[in-house]
Parts: sequence; structure tokens; C-alpha cells
Amino acid sequence: MEGPANELRAVQSLLWDHITSQLPSAEQAEVQRIVGSQLVEPNKALYKEATALADILGELRAQTDAGLQKRHRLCQHPQRELVEGELRMLISRLQDLRSPRVSRTDPPGSTSARKLSEDGSFTARSFSEGGQQATAGREWALRLYVASHVSQAVKGARPTTPRSPLSRPATASSRSMSRPSTALSAGSAGSGVDHQATLDAVRPSLNAMEADAIKERLREALAAEREALLEDVEYLQMCLEEETELHAQAQDAPPPLAELQTYSRKLQQELLEEEQRARHQAQVHRLLSGSLASPSSPPLGSSSSSPGHASQAGSGGQRAETKLQNKTNVLSMTASGIAARKNGKVR
Repeated sequence: MEGPANELRAVQSLLWDHITSQLPSAEQAEVQRIVGSQLVEPNKALYKEATALADILGELRAQTDAGLQKRHRLCQHPQRELVEGELRMLISRLQDLRSPRVSRTDPPGSTSARKLSEDGSFTARSFSEGGQQATAGREWALRLYVASHVSQAVKGARPTTPRSPLSRPATASSRSMSRPSTALSAGSAGSGVDHQATLDAVRPSLNAMEADAIKERLREALAAEREALLEDVEYLQMCLEEETELHAQAQDAPPPLAELQTYSRKLQQELLEEEQRARHQAQVHRLLSGSLASPSSPPLGSSSSSPGHASQAGSGGQRAETKLQNKTNVLSMTASGIAARKNGKVR
């Protein structure tokens, strides 16, 4: 077997292929009948399935790596890094203005503080709050791209860098078959060593006449091989699903530099508007706070509880109301006179 994906397989070769290679052609069918065809044929089918999955995975991984390397070259452009740094600053500032305010006295573990601290200073989810309604189409896709790219940068992960070679952790069956727990390499898989141990044990009786004496040992080995093959198929399917998702991301070309620059200018305008709105809200808040803090009653000691003072205060209030009523009547009469002259009723 060739290809890096085949190194993920626990079973690098079939036990029955080694058995038949040491039997005369005339005895192969008889030995298979004695051991049990129901144990041999399913392993052959599983082995073929694992081979097909490994081939597909290898081809898909090669395409994914090529796409990731292309994205890596694009993202390494110095001017692009400068624009992305500017976008990070704009996004961070916009989120600070658009997110719910967090008091400086709130502890780091509080609910309000966690809303701004999850996934770094800015994330795709938090930055997109409020933006989805105002943005559509390509601009919305660009907004999500920038936000997710920035979120990955905060976490220190860059998906565009080349990946490490394929490797597979040891499974239960592989450990029982005495496979190494390190990454598998072609031609040195633990399955081959296990086959050799089985062959050494049954070789003296490996013929049609004495097959009954070794059939139980071969059946146990074939059953263990089947479990390992099932694990191979399951693991390769899981790897293929993950690789398919990454392949789609790698083939999606990043936005051009000119588009990022245009988007940066748009975010600058949004930031200017948000800052103006924030200043206006702060001014309104100060005005409201000032009006609420103004005294609504005379200072202590300026009023008296004596009846004389109370009556003077009451009469003073009545005089003020009378003057206000007189002014209102004069204004009303003046307005009526002006309206009458306009209608020709006053000569």
C-alpha cells in the first residue's frame, strides 16, 4: 500500500493472504473450508473498503494542503497584514461601543464581563450582534470572514499554515495486537508483526491434512483482524468527514486586498457614527443627572414653621399666580386683536 493515508490503518495486509502464499494452490480452498469462509470473506470486503477510503482521503488531503498553502501565501502579504491589523482595531472598538456596557467594578467572572471576554476581545458571534440586520450579501459574508479570521488570530491559531503528517493514536484493538502507540509508518505497522507471530505458530501444521489442529488459532486471529478492520473503516470515515469540511474552507479563496481596504474604510465610517452616538448619549446622561441632582426644596433653615411665615409664603404664591394669569390674558387679547386685524374686522 502507498500513500500517507494508508499509514493510518492498523491492518496493512490480510492474514489470509499470508496463509495462502504458503499453501499449494490445490490446498487453499480446503484449508479455507476448514477454517471457515464466513471468517475469511468479510475481512476481504472490509479491507477493500478501507483501501478505498484511504485512497480518497489521501487525494482530498493533497488538494486541501494545496489550498491551504495558497491561502497562506496570500495572507503573508505585508500590506494585507497591515490592513488586517487595522480591521482588528476597528472591530475591537466597534464591539466596545455596541456591546452592553461593563462596569469597571464588575468582577472578571461576572456575567456582564464574560460577554466581552469570551474568545478574546472580539469574536465572530459578538461582533455580528446588530450587524446582520444592517448588512447583507457579500458585505455580510465579508464581515463574518473578518470576524472569524480575527478570532482565530486572537487564539493564536492560523489555519493557513502547513499541517503535520498524518498520524493515528493507538486504539484498543491496536494495543491488544501489540501495535506501537506512535505514528504508524509504511511497512512497519504492528499488524504485520502480529501476522508473522501467527504464521510462526501455525506453520508446522499449515496444510490440508493438519488444518484441523490449527483452525482455532486461525479463527481467533481472523476475528481479531476483523475488529481491527472495522476500526480502520470507522476511523477513516471520521477523518474523511473532517477533511471534507477543511477542504471546503481551503478552497474558499480569501477576499482580495482591495476589498479588505474598502471594508476598512466602511468600518471607519461606522466607528465615527458610533462614537458620535456615544458622545450624544453621554451628554444626555449628564443633563439628566444634573437635573435630578438640582435641589427641589429650599435649603434647611430658610423656612420657618411659624404661622406668620406660612401665611406670607402662601400669599406670595397667590400673587405670583395672579401675575401669571394677567400676563396670559394680555397675550390672549393681543393675539385676538392681531387675528381680527388680519381678517379686516378691526379698522
